[in-house]
Amino acid sequence: MRTFSKFAWLAGWLVWGFGLVACGLSGTADTLPTPTATIAIPTPVNTPASVPNTAGESPTAARTNQLIVWTIPSIAPRPEIEGGPILADQLDVFNDSHPDIEVIIEIKAATGQGSIVSYLEAGRPVAPSILPDLILIPTDQVGTAVAEGLIYPLETLLPAELIDDLYPVGRTLGEVNNTLYAYPYAFSGLTHLAYDRNAITTTLPTRWADLNQPPNVMVLPANGKPGADLLLQFYLAEGGVLSDDNNQPLLEVEPLTRALRTLATSQQENLLLPQSNALSSMDDAWLVFQTSKANLTLVAVSQFLRVRGQGNSDGFAAVPGLGGPLPPRVSGWAWAISTADPARQALAAELITWLVNPPNHAEWSQQSLRLPSRYASFAEWPHTDPYIAFLETELERSLPYPVFGSNISDAFRTALVALTSPSGEPPDVLAEQAAQAVRP
Repeated sequence: MRTFSKFAWLAGWLVWGFGLVACGLSGTADTLPTPTATIAIPTPVNTPASVPNTAGESPTAARTNQLIVWTIPSIAPRPEIEGGPILADQLDVFNDSHPDIEVIIEIKAATGQGSIVSYLEAGRPVAPSILPDLILIPTDQVGTAVAEGLIYPLETLLPAELIDDLYPVGRTLGEVNNTLYAYPYAFSGLTHLAYDRNAITTTLPTRWADLNQPPNVMVLPANGKPGADLLLQFYLAEGGVLSDDNNQPLLEVEPLTRALRTLATSQQENLLLPQSNALSSMDDAWLVFQTSKANLTLVAVSQFLRVRGQGNSDGFAAVPGLGGPLPPRVSGWAWAISTADPARQALAAELITWLVNPPNHAEWSQQSLRLPSRYASFAEWPHTDPYIAFLETELERSLPYPVFGSNISDAFRTALVALTSPSGEPPDVLAEQAAQAVRP
Protein backbone atom coordinates (compact mmCIF):
# COMPACT_ATOMS: atom_id res chain seq x y z
CA MET A 1 0.00 0.00 0.00
CA ARG A 2 1.14 3.55 -0.66
CA THR A 3 2.35 5.68 2.19
CA PHE A 4 2.21 9.45 1.88
CA SER A 5 5.69 9.76 3.40
CA LYS A 6 7.09 8.71 0.01
CA PHE A 7 5.89 11.99 -1.50
CA ALA A 8 7.63 15.26 -0.88
CA TRP A 9 5.00 18.01 -0.73
CA LEU A 10 6.28 21.54 -1.12
CA ALA A 11 3.99 24.26 0.21
CA GLY A 12 4.13 27.95 -0.58
CA TRP A 13 4.43 30.09 -3.69
CA LEU A 14 5.96 29.32 -7.05
CA VAL A 15 7.59 32.48 -8.39
CA TRP A 16 8.71 32.38 -11.98
CA GLY A 17 11.75 34.31 -13.13
CA PHE A 18 9.61 36.35 -15.47
CA GLY A 19 7.37 37.63 -12.70
CA LEU A 20 4.45 35.20 -12.68
CA VAL A 21 3.37 34.22 -9.20
CA ALA A 22 0.98 31.38 -8.40
CA CYS A 23 -1.97 32.57 -6.35
CA GLY A 24 -3.05 31.14 -3.00
CA LEU A 25 -5.70 28.45 -2.67
CA SER A 26 -9.13 29.54 -1.56
CA GLY A 27 -12.75 29.02 -2.51
CA THR A 28 -13.76 26.56 -5.22
CA ALA A 29 -10.91 24.24 -6.11
CA ASP A 30 -11.75 23.97 -9.82
CA THR A 31 -11.78 27.69 -10.42
CA LEU A 32 -9.29 29.51 -8.24
CA PRO A 33 -5.47 29.57 -8.23
CA THR A 34 -3.65 27.49 -5.62
CA PRO A 35 -0.22 27.18 -4.08
CA THR A 36 2.08 24.94 -6.07
CA ALA A 37 2.48 21.51 -4.50
CA THR A 38 5.15 19.16 -5.80
CA ILE A 39 5.46 15.39 -5.64
CA ALA A 40 8.73 13.80 -6.66
CA ILE A 41 8.13 10.36 -8.12
CA PRO A 42 10.74 8.18 -9.85
CA THR A 43 9.73 6.75 -13.32
CA PRO A 44 10.22 4.28 -16.32
CA VAL A 45 12.83 1.70 -17.06
CA ASN A 46 11.65 1.54 -20.65
CA THR A 47 11.75 5.26 -21.36
CA PRO A 48 13.21 6.04 -24.81
CA ALA A 49 16.69 7.48 -24.54
CA SER A 50 16.88 11.25 -24.91
CA VAL A 51 19.25 12.92 -27.32
CA PRO A 52 22.16 14.50 -25.41
CA ASN A 53 21.96 18.24 -24.99
CA THR A 54 24.04 20.00 -27.62
CA ALA A 55 24.41 23.54 -28.81
CA GLY A 56 21.28 24.82 -30.49
CA GLU A 57 18.87 22.42 -28.77
CA SER A 58 15.86 23.49 -26.74
CA PRO A 59 16.64 24.28 -23.07
CA THR A 60 14.27 21.45 -22.17
CA ALA A 61 16.25 18.81 -24.06
CA ALA A 62 18.68 18.33 -21.16
CA ARG A 63 15.84 17.40 -18.82
CA THR A 64 16.24 13.71 -19.59
CA ASN A 65 15.46 12.43 -16.09
CA GLN A 66 12.30 14.41 -15.37
CA LEU A 67 8.67 14.44 -16.41
CA ILE A 68 6.81 17.55 -15.26
CA VAL A 69 3.03 17.20 -14.91
CA TRP A 70 0.66 20.07 -14.18
CA THR A 71 -2.79 19.33 -12.81
CA ILE A 72 -5.56 21.17 -10.97
CA PRO A 73 -6.51 21.31 -7.26
CA SER A 74 -9.59 19.09 -7.53
CA ILE A 75 -7.85 16.35 -9.54
CA ALA A 76 -4.63 15.75 -7.67
CA PRO A 77 -3.00 13.12 -5.43
CA ARG A 78 -4.08 14.89 -2.25
CA PRO A 79 -5.61 12.97 0.66
CA GLU A 80 -8.27 15.56 1.45
CA ILE A 81 -10.07 15.47 -1.91
CA GLU A 82 -12.36 12.82 -3.39
CA GLY A 83 -10.29 10.42 -5.46
CA GLY A 84 -7.01 11.94 -4.26
CA PRO A 85 -5.74 8.91 -2.31
CA ILE A 86 -6.57 6.58 -5.22
CA LEU A 87 -4.68 8.79 -7.67
CA ALA A 88 -1.74 8.88 -5.25
CA ASP A 89 -1.76 5.08 -5.07
CA GLN A 90 -1.70 4.82 -8.85
CA LEU A 91 1.18 7.28 -9.11
CA ASP A 92 2.98 5.25 -6.45
CA VAL A 93 2.78 2.11 -8.61
CA PHE A 94 3.99 4.10 -11.60
CA ASN A 95 6.76 5.36 -9.33
CA ASP A 96 7.88 1.86 -8.42
CA SER A 97 8.07 0.73 -12.04
CA HIS A 98 10.03 3.76 -13.29
CA PRO A 99 13.08 4.22 -11.05
CA ASP A 100 15.15 6.22 -13.53
CA ILE A 101 12.81 9.15 -14.11
CA GLU A 102 11.55 11.76 -11.64
CA VAL A 103 7.94 12.79 -12.17
CA ILE A 104 7.25 16.26 -10.81
CA ILE A 105 3.55 16.95 -10.21
CA GLU A 106 2.60 20.58 -9.72
CA ILE A 107 -0.85 21.95 -8.96
CA LYS A 108 -2.07 25.01 -10.84
CA ALA A 109 -5.34 26.87 -11.07
CA ALA A 110 -8.00 25.46 -13.37
CA THR A 111 -8.99 28.77 -14.98
CA GLY A 112 -8.07 32.42 -14.96
CA GLN A 113 -4.77 34.27 -15.09
CA GLY A 114 -2.94 31.63 -13.06
CA SER A 115 -4.29 28.68 -15.03
CA ILE A 116 -2.23 26.05 -16.80
CA VAL A 117 -2.89 27.36 -20.30
CA SER A 118 -2.19 30.98 -19.35
CA TYR A 119 1.11 29.96 -17.72
CA LEU A 120 2.11 28.05 -20.84
CA GLU A 121 1.27 30.99 -23.08
CA ALA A 122 3.34 33.36 -20.95
CA GLY A 123 6.17 31.00 -20.12
CA ARG A 124 7.08 29.39 -23.41
CA PRO A 125 8.99 32.39 -24.81
CA VAL A 126 11.01 33.10 -21.65
CA ALA A 127 11.29 30.01 -19.42
CA PRO A 128 10.83 26.83 -21.48
CA SER A 129 13.04 24.73 -19.19
CA ILE A 130 10.49 24.78 -16.36
CA LEU A 131 7.39 24.20 -18.45
CA PRO A 132 5.42 20.93 -18.14
CA ASP A 133 5.44 17.87 -20.34
CA LEU A 134 1.91 16.68 -19.51
CA ILE A 135 -1.02 18.88 -18.51
CA LEU A 136 -4.63 18.44 -17.40
CA ILE A 137 -6.83 21.14 -18.91
CA PRO A 138 -10.54 21.92 -19.28
CA THR A 139 -11.84 20.61 -22.57
CA ASP A 140 -13.08 24.08 -23.50
CA GLN A 141 -9.44 25.23 -23.56
CA VAL A 142 -8.23 22.55 -25.97
CA GLY A 143 -8.91 24.73 -29.02
CA THR A 144 -6.95 27.63 -27.54
CA ALA A 145 -4.04 25.38 -26.60
CA VAL A 146 -3.89 23.99 -30.15
CA ALA A 147 -4.15 27.42 -31.75
CA GLU A 148 -1.26 28.65 -29.60
CA GLY A 149 0.85 25.60 -30.42
CA LEU A 150 0.98 24.51 -26.78
CA ILE A 151 0.00 20.84 -27.17
CA TYR A 152 0.69 18.02 -29.63
CA PRO A 153 -1.37 15.37 -31.47
CA LEU A 154 -1.89 12.08 -29.65
CA GLU A 155 -2.78 9.56 -32.38
CA THR A 156 0.81 8.39 -32.88
CA LEU A 157 1.61 8.43 -29.16
CA LEU A 158 -1.28 6.53 -27.57
CA PRO A 159 -2.42 2.94 -28.28
CA ALA A 160 -5.24 2.88 -30.82
CA GLU A 161 -7.49 0.94 -28.45
CA LEU A 162 -7.45 3.82 -25.96
CA ILE A 163 -8.68 6.26 -28.57
CA ASP A 164 -11.23 3.86 -30.06
CA ASP A 165 -12.69 3.19 -26.60
CA LEU A 166 -13.64 6.82 -25.92
CA TYR A 167 -17.30 7.74 -25.71
CA PRO A 168 -18.19 9.71 -28.87
CA VAL A 169 -18.56 12.94 -26.92
CA GLY A 170 -15.12 12.41 -25.40
CA ARG A 171 -13.51 12.05 -28.81
CA THR A 172 -15.21 15.26 -29.93
CA LEU A 173 -14.13 17.17 -26.83
CA GLY A 174 -10.48 16.22 -27.36
CA GLU A 175 -10.32 16.89 -31.10
CA VAL A 176 -9.47 19.93 -33.17
CA ASN A 177 -9.91 19.60 -36.95
CA ASN A 178 -10.42 15.83 -36.59
CA THR A 179 -7.10 15.38 -34.79
CA LEU A 180 -7.02 14.23 -31.16
CA TYR A 181 -4.92 16.62 -29.09
CA ALA A 182 -6.29 15.89 -25.61
CA TYR A 183 -7.40 12.63 -24.01
CA PRO A 184 -10.48 13.16 -21.83
CA TYR A 185 -9.98 11.88 -18.28
CA ALA A 186 -13.35 12.72 -16.74
CA PHE A 187 -16.63 14.26 -17.85
CA SER A 188 -18.41 17.04 -16.00
CA GLY A 189 -21.59 19.04 -16.39
CA LEU A 190 -24.05 16.20 -17.05
CA THR A 191 -27.35 16.96 -15.28
CA HIS A 192 -30.67 15.19 -14.87
CA LEU A 193 -33.83 15.34 -12.80
CA ALA A 194 -34.20 13.89 -9.31
CA TYR A 195 -37.64 13.32 -7.85
CA ASP A 196 -39.32 12.19 -4.65
CA ARG A 197 -40.62 8.67 -5.27
CA ASN A 198 -43.18 9.04 -2.48
CA ALA A 199 -44.79 12.07 -4.13
CA ILE A 200 -44.36 11.08 -7.78
CA THR A 201 -45.22 7.43 -8.32
CA THR A 202 -45.51 7.38 -12.09
CA THR A 203 -42.79 7.51 -14.74
CA LEU A 204 -41.71 11.05 -15.52
CA PRO A 205 -42.64 12.28 -19.02
CA THR A 206 -40.03 12.82 -21.69
CA ARG A 207 -41.65 16.08 -22.92
CA TRP A 208 -41.19 19.17 -20.78
CA ALA A 209 -44.74 20.38 -21.43
CA ASP A 210 -46.09 17.19 -19.82
CA LEU A 211 -44.35 18.04 -16.54
CA ASN A 212 -46.78 20.93 -16.07
CA GLN A 213 -49.35 18.99 -14.09
CA PRO A 214 -50.01 18.03 -10.44
CA PRO A 215 -48.45 16.80 -8.26
CA ASN A 216 -45.23 18.02 -9.89
CA VAL A 217 -43.46 20.96 -8.22
CA MET A 218 -39.91 21.74 -9.32
CA VAL A 219 -37.22 23.78 -7.63
CA LEU A 220 -34.67 25.17 -10.07
CA PRO A 221 -31.54 27.28 -9.40
CA ALA A 222 -32.78 29.97 -11.78
CA ASN A 223 -30.39 32.65 -10.52
CA GLY A 224 -27.20 30.77 -11.39
CA LYS A 225 -25.32 28.83 -14.04
CA PRO A 226 -27.49 25.67 -13.78
CA GLY A 227 -30.59 27.68 -14.67
CA ALA A 228 -28.76 29.47 -17.48
CA ASP A 229 -27.58 26.12 -18.81
CA LEU A 230 -31.12 24.74 -18.85
CA LEU A 231 -32.30 27.73 -20.85
CA LEU A 232 -29.28 27.23 -23.15
CA GLN A 233 -30.33 23.63 -23.79
CA PHE A 234 -33.85 24.68 -24.75
CA TYR A 235 -32.46 27.45 -26.95
CA LEU A 236 -30.22 24.99 -28.79
CA ALA A 237 -33.11 22.52 -29.09
CA GLU A 238 -35.12 25.32 -30.75
CA GLY A 239 -32.38 25.68 -33.36
CA GLY A 240 -30.63 28.71 -31.86
CA VAL A 241 -26.96 29.43 -32.58
CA LEU A 242 -24.31 31.07 -30.42
CA SER A 243 -22.14 32.76 -33.06
CA ASP A 244 -22.36 34.17 -36.56
CA ASP A 245 -20.35 33.25 -39.65
CA ASN A 246 -17.46 35.37 -38.38
CA ASN A 247 -17.45 33.55 -35.02
CA GLN A 248 -18.82 36.58 -33.22
CA PRO A 249 -21.23 35.97 -30.31
CA LEU A 250 -24.88 35.96 -31.31
CA LEU A 251 -28.27 35.12 -29.79
CA GLU A 252 -31.24 34.73 -32.11
CA VAL A 253 -34.44 36.29 -30.84
CA GLU A 254 -37.00 33.84 -32.21
CA PRO A 255 -35.58 30.55 -30.86
CA LEU A 256 -34.78 32.25 -27.55
CA THR A 257 -38.34 33.55 -27.33
CA ARG A 258 -39.67 30.02 -27.84
CA ALA A 259 -37.29 28.61 -25.23
CA LEU A 260 -38.37 31.25 -22.71
CA ARG A 261 -42.04 30.58 -23.44
CA THR A 262 -41.53 26.91 -22.57
CA LEU A 263 -40.27 27.86 -19.12
CA ALA A 264 -42.79 30.70 -18.73
CA THR A 265 -45.61 28.21 -19.22
CA SER A 266 -44.14 26.05 -16.46
CA GLN A 267 -44.14 29.02 -14.13
CA GLN A 268 -47.68 29.99 -15.03
CA GLU A 269 -48.92 26.43 -14.44
CA ASN A 270 -47.16 26.31 -11.06
CA LEU A 271 -44.54 23.74 -11.93
CA LEU A 272 -41.69 26.04 -10.85
CA LEU A 273 -41.43 26.83 -7.16
CA PRO A 274 -41.37 30.65 -6.75
CA GLN A 275 -38.31 30.33 -4.51
CA SER A 276 -36.36 29.18 -7.57
CA ASN A 277 -35.82 32.79 -8.55
CA ALA A 278 -33.47 33.35 -5.57
CA LEU A 279 -31.41 30.17 -5.86
CA SER A 280 -28.03 30.16 -7.57
CA SER A 281 -26.60 26.66 -7.10
CA MET A 282 -27.68 23.05 -7.27
CA ASP A 283 -26.74 22.66 -3.62
CA ASP A 284 -29.20 25.44 -2.78
CA ALA A 285 -31.90 23.78 -4.87
CA TRP A 286 -31.21 20.38 -3.31
CA LEU A 287 -31.68 21.78 0.19
CA VAL A 288 -35.02 23.29 -0.82
CA PHE A 289 -35.97 20.02 -2.53
CA GLN A 290 -35.32 18.18 0.74
CA THR A 291 -37.17 20.65 2.98
CA SER A 292 -40.08 22.07 0.97
CA LYS A 293 -43.08 20.97 -1.07
CA ALA A 294 -40.87 20.65 -4.17
CA ASN A 295 -40.71 17.06 -5.42
CA LEU A 296 -38.54 17.64 -8.51
CA THR A 297 -35.15 19.26 -8.95
CA LEU A 298 -32.20 19.48 -11.32
CA VAL A 299 -29.02 17.75 -10.12
CA ALA A 300 -25.47 17.17 -11.27
CA VAL A 301 -24.16 13.61 -11.47
CA SER A 302 -21.47 14.16 -8.83
CA GLN A 303 -24.06 15.59 -6.46
CA PHE A 304 -26.45 12.67 -6.95
CA LEU A 305 -23.70 10.05 -6.66
CA ARG A 306 -22.72 11.57 -3.34
CA VAL A 307 -26.22 11.49 -1.84
CA ARG A 308 -26.86 7.98 -3.18
CA GLY A 309 -23.71 6.90 -1.42
CA GLN A 310 -25.29 8.25 1.76
CA GLY A 311 -28.40 6.11 1.28
CA ASN A 312 -30.68 8.46 -0.67
CA SER A 313 -33.25 6.62 -2.78
CA ASP A 314 -34.84 9.44 -4.80
CA GLY A 315 -35.77 8.72 -8.40
CA PHE A 316 -33.86 9.96 -11.44
CA ALA A 317 -34.75 10.72 -15.03
CA ALA A 318 -33.43 12.52 -18.08
CA VAL A 319 -34.34 16.18 -18.46
CA PRO A 320 -37.48 16.34 -20.65
CA GLY A 321 -37.27 18.37 -23.84
CA LEU A 322 -39.48 19.55 -26.68
CA GLY A 323 -40.38 16.19 -28.20
CA GLY A 324 -38.25 13.87 -26.06
CA PRO A 325 -35.40 14.07 -23.54
CA LEU A 326 -32.91 16.88 -24.01
CA PRO A 327 -29.48 15.58 -25.03
CA PRO A 328 -27.13 15.98 -22.05
CA ARG A 329 -24.37 18.52 -22.51
CA VAL A 330 -20.97 17.69 -21.04
CA SER A 331 -17.49 19.14 -20.78
CA GLY A 332 -14.57 17.68 -18.89
CA TRP A 333 -10.89 17.48 -18.09
CA ALA A 334 -8.34 16.09 -20.51
CA TRP A 335 -4.68 15.10 -20.53
CA ALA A 336 -2.55 16.80 -23.19
CA ILE A 337 1.13 16.49 -24.02
CA SER A 338 2.89 19.85 -23.97
CA THR A 339 6.50 18.91 -24.71
CA ALA A 340 8.11 18.65 -28.14
CA ASP A 341 10.80 16.29 -26.86
CA PRO A 342 10.13 12.78 -28.29
CA ALA A 343 11.46 10.91 -25.24
CA ARG A 344 9.30 12.81 -22.79
CA GLN A 345 6.33 12.67 -25.17
CA ALA A 346 6.63 8.88 -25.04
CA LEU A 347 6.91 8.94 -21.25
CA ALA A 348 3.91 11.28 -20.92
CA ALA A 349 1.89 8.99 -23.17
CA GLU A 350 2.86 6.06 -20.97
CA LEU A 351 1.57 7.87 -17.89
CA ILE A 352 -1.73 8.72 -19.65
CA THR A 353 -2.08 5.06 -20.65
CA TRP A 354 -1.51 3.94 -17.07
CA LEU A 355 -4.01 6.40 -15.57
CA VAL A 356 -6.78 5.47 -18.03
CA ASN A 357 -6.15 1.74 -17.78
CA PRO A 358 -9.74 0.54 -17.07
CA PRO A 359 -9.23 -0.74 -13.49
CA ASN A 360 -7.29 2.40 -12.53
CA HIS A 361 -9.63 4.76 -14.35
CA ALA A 362 -12.73 3.08 -12.94
CA GLU A 363 -11.47 3.12 -9.36
CA TRP A 364 -10.40 6.75 -9.49
CA SER A 365 -13.57 7.96 -11.24
CA GLN A 366 -15.82 6.16 -8.75
CA GLN A 367 -13.99 7.59 -5.77
CA SER A 368 -13.86 11.10 -7.26
CA LEU A 369 -17.56 11.00 -8.26
CA ARG A 370 -16.70 11.82 -11.88
CA LEU A 371 -17.80 10.03 -15.02
CA PRO A 372 -14.97 8.30 -16.91
CA SER A 373 -14.39 8.91 -20.59
CA ARG A 374 -13.87 5.26 -21.64
CA TYR A 375 -16.45 2.54 -22.21
CA ALA A 376 -14.15 -0.05 -20.65
CA SER A 377 -13.64 2.06 -17.55
CA PHE A 378 -17.34 2.64 -16.97
CA ALA A 379 -17.98 -1.06 -17.54
CA GLU A 380 -16.08 -1.70 -14.30
CA TRP A 381 -18.51 0.37 -12.23
CA PRO A 382 -21.08 -1.68 -10.23
CA HIS A 383 -23.86 -2.46 -12.71
CA THR A 384 -26.19 -3.84 -10.06
CA ASP A 385 -27.17 -0.19 -9.55
CA PRO A 386 -29.79 0.92 -12.12
CA TYR A 387 -28.48 4.47 -11.83
CA ILE A 388 -25.22 3.39 -13.47
CA ALA A 389 -27.10 1.93 -16.44
CA PHE A 390 -29.01 5.20 -16.71
CA LEU A 391 -25.76 7.18 -16.75
CA GLU A 392 -24.32 4.93 -19.46
CA THR A 393 -27.33 5.72 -21.64
CA GLU A 394 -26.98 9.42 -20.94
CA LEU A 395 -23.27 9.43 -21.81
CA GLU A 396 -23.92 7.59 -25.04
CA ARG A 397 -26.25 10.34 -26.27
CA SER A 398 -24.35 13.28 -24.77
CA LEU A 399 -23.18 16.24 -26.81
CA PRO A 400 -20.29 18.61 -26.08
CA TYR A 401 -21.07 21.66 -24.01
CA PRO A 402 -20.58 24.54 -26.46
CA VAL A 403 -17.74 26.98 -25.99
CA PHE A 404 -18.86 30.60 -25.67
CA GLY A 405 -18.12 33.73 -23.71
CA SER A 406 -19.42 34.65 -20.29
CA ASN A 407 -21.58 37.39 -21.83
CA ILE A 408 -23.88 34.75 -23.34
CA SER A 409 -24.16 32.84 -20.07
CA ASP A 410 -24.89 36.10 -18.25
CA ALA A 411 -27.57 36.95 -20.78
CA PHE A 412 -29.29 33.58 -20.27
CA ARG A 413 -29.15 33.92 -16.49
CA THR A 414 -30.48 37.48 -16.55
CA ALA A 415 -33.35 36.46 -18.82
CA LEU A 416 -34.33 33.50 -16.64
CA VAL A 417 -34.19 35.52 -13.42
CA ALA A 418 -36.44 38.15 -14.98
CA LEU A 419 -38.78 35.50 -16.35
CA THR A 420 -39.22 33.83 -12.94
CA SER A 421 -39.58 37.04 -10.95
CA PRO A 422 -43.06 38.01 -9.66
CA SER A 423 -43.32 40.77 -12.26
CA GLY A 424 -41.61 38.88 -15.06
CA GLU A 425 -41.54 40.47 -18.49
CA PRO A 426 -42.86 38.68 -21.60
CA PRO A 427 -40.52 36.15 -23.26
CA ASP A 428 -40.23 38.14 -26.49
CA VAL A 429 -39.08 41.25 -24.61
CA LEU A 430 -36.56 39.26 -22.59
CA ALA A 431 -35.25 37.59 -25.72
CA GLU A 432 -34.68 40.97 -27.40
CA GLN A 433 -32.88 42.24 -24.31
CA ALA A 434 -30.66 39.17 -24.16
CA ALA A 435 -29.75 39.45 -27.83
CA GLN A 436 -28.87 43.14 -27.40
CA ALA A 437 -26.80 42.40 -24.30
CA VAL A 438 -24.68 39.96 -26.27
CA ARG A 439 -24.45 42.12 -29.36
CA PRO A 440 -25.41 45.75 -28.70
